[in-house]
Amino acid sequence: MKIAIAHDYLTQRGGAERVVLAMSRAFPEAPIYTTLYDPDGTYPEFADADIRTSALNRIALFRRDHRRALPFLPAAVDSLRIDADVVLVSSSGWAHGFPTRGRRLVYCYSPARWVYLTDTYLGRPAGTSALGVALGLRPMLRAWDRARARTPHHMGLTDRSRTRVALWGAT
Repeated sequence: MKIAIAHDYLTQRGGAERVVLAMSRAFPEAPIYTTLYDPDGTYPEFADADIRTSALNRIALFRRDHRRALPFLPAAVDSLRIDADVVLVSSSGWAHGFPTRGRRLVYCYSPARWVYLTDTYLGRPAGTSALGVALGLRPMLRAWDRARARTPHHMGLTDRSRTRVALWGAT
């Protein structure tokens, strides 16, 4: 059975990235698919992993600040097809949308802040140009998120992510 791992982006050192490291240790032959990877910004243990990134990874600005890639992330995710029988997904926003022919098992950490808590996600006060762009994109991003949320074969939710299920309209 061919297994792959998917994660939103590997550009920081946090709890979600530790979960991906644990998945990678459990399945060392599994490639890790992600939109962005910054070896200097995340855990050094990823250096030995087979990491496959989207085309956006070529843009250093996006690796340093993944929020700037927001308008381009849906297309980047849609273009990175995962060829595996089972995909273990670690997601709070994007990785649950990677196309695959296999079964998708999603661990969802929290609501998609870029859609449902836009001003908090961007960390900018209301009225800034970045927030205005994000709010303008929100209907398209919300539609993308809801459509992709219906594709997993199984979704594990943290307590915080139960809010996301209500926003998706799922039970």
